[in-house]
Amino acid sequence: MATSDPDPMNALGATVGLARGVDRLQGALVAEAIRAGSTWEQVGETLGISRQAAWARFRDAVDQEGGRRVQEENARLKERIHEQVRSLRDSIRAMEDEHRRSRTEAMDRIREVDRRFRQERQELKDRMKASIRSLQDELRSRKRPG
Repeated sequence: MATSDPDPMNALGATVGLARGVDRLQGALVAEAIRAGSTWEQVGETLGISRQAAWARFRDAVDQEGGRRVQEENARLKERIHEQVRSLRDSIRAMEDEHRRSRTEAMDRIREVDRRFRQERQELKDRMKASIRSLQDELRSRKRPG
């Protein structure tokens, strides 16, 4: 007889809780092993089953355990992405502001150069007209008998 209980059905029922506890423990250990870098091949070999059988049996335990971790990591990663995007947007805004300031300063310098150019050109034209008048007057005075 395999048990001291006279009714083998009572003993069999008691093993259900024991089996569930072992399954939970194995699931937690498999999840730890996978997180630590073990492969499904190694897990299956340790349990005496194929990697496919190990995956089919324990994937939910690994997914539940790893799922929370993945969600937390994803949340942290999303926050880092948002921070980097905000930082890059701030950098772009600062760069655009600096570009506008530099462009405005450059345009102001160009306008000043154009203003000086027009002024100097006008002064040269005025001097040229005065020289022409002066030469014409001198030429007229030489033509006059006198």
